[in-house]
Amino acid sequence: MSTSLSYRSFFTIDLLQEYYLSEESDLYEGDANVQAAMLRQQRLHYKAGRDLSLQPTRDTASQLRNYGLLIKTLPQGVLIGGRVRLRPDESAVPFIPIDTSLVLRFSLSPQSPYFTNFTNLRMEKDPSRRDQYVYYFSNRAANVSPVVGGPDIHYLSTAIPGFEADRGYEAGEVILEGGLLREALSDLAAAPAFVGSEWKNIYTDLTPVPQFVTTADRMLLRPRIFDLPVASANQEALEILLRDRENAIVDRFTFETSEVGTPLTTCNVDLKNVDPARYTLQVQTIGGIPFPDLTLDCYVDDELYLKRPLAIIECFHEPDGSLGAYRWFDQGDDDRLLSPRYTIRWKNRSTYWRYYLPGDPTTFSSTDVEAFEISPGNTLDSVLVSTEPLSLTEVGRRLEATIDGETRLLPNPGPRILYPEGGRLYSEVNLGGGLGPPSA
Repeated sequence: MSTSLSYRSFFTIDLLQEYYLSEESDLYEGDANVQAAMLRQQRLHYKAGRDLSLQPTRDTASQLRNYGLLIKTLPQGVLIGGRVRLRPDESAVPFIPIDTSLVLRFSLSPQSPYFTNFTNLRMEKDPSRRDQYVYYFSNRAANVSPVVGGPDIHYLSTAIPGFEADRGYEAGEVILEGGLLREALSDLAAAPAFVGSEWKNIYTDLTPVPQFVTTADRMLLRPRIFDLPVASANQEALEILLRDRENAIVDRFTFETSEVGTPLTTCNVDLKNVDPARYTLQVQTIGGIPFPDLTLDCYVDDELYLKRPLAIIECFHEPDGSLGAYRWFDQGDDDRLLSPRYTIRWKNRSTYWRYYLPGDPTTFSSTDVEAFEISPGNTLDSVLVSTEPLSLTEVGRRLEATIDGETRLLPNPGPRILYPEGGRLYSEVNLGGGLGPPSA
């Protein structure tokens, strides 16, 4: 069947960050030609590796060697490729057949000290909710965006969720509500219903709606042996079911208190006999009555727990073709390579832009910022604040204000420092005023 050997892509992962590649039309003042030209330049100079490092886990490095697969760094992400046989029609099939189920696992870690500043990630400002979270992506996400006239986009992140009643949101969190992308203007307490005035509509002119990474992609990361708090169950004996991603029961554990009349407070869960993977732990009474509030969805892996990456990526191969549009090969055509392109798209963080300037202007006008006195009667310094959160971006945003008859362009803040204050996030620029960070 084959006449020659070569190397081809099995799949590619694009790691896209809106801080460098923003499609926000306001940045280009609504000029489609300017936007297209600037986006071409941005993509030409984009290098995902300056901010993110993708590394295989130890078991995956071994699998890559076994199947003769290589990782190649690309400007927009990474490519996983291998040796293939070329058929007479120039299509390719793997040189080493992969005829069993396989998962390749990678960690994704920040390289830039400011990545989490300019990327729209939940900050978890409530100390009681802080834990070791990790973002989880896989080619089982089933999150495909059709593109008219172009290839579909196969996201490894889950679909952006809608508004969830009785759930608190942090400033900047993104939801898809009423067919529109919405970004929280400030921290929001749990509420029974969606209130449009508390959210900013974003990317209203893009079709399909971009699927950004959201809080829905987060889960807890755990070592193989850990303590699970169960005091709220108020039980002297409990059963914990371990379920895999298909919700099948993998194992079950029984725990009993050492002192009669004293309820369990923690259960020491030992998962040494299971493979590293995503699991759900379901806590229930010995009689089978569950405690939904104690259900734990987590990723279990000792190596990654110690490494503490930002994200975990799992790329699966199933020889039965069940992964559909995400599969690497066409099982109906001798495993012909399909070379899918996967996408992870990070939104840039939005903040209120705050400027400190000397003096108290006699006249002021602007549609972009509002002027305030730092304190009542203070005639030495003033502060300007953007009228809404603005996304941090490497593309210059035009903001202007007319102060005492002079029109001034306001500089864009950098991503070095964020100031959480009053449920909002601020980025600040010192224009010579007495408050705020130093101009350097």
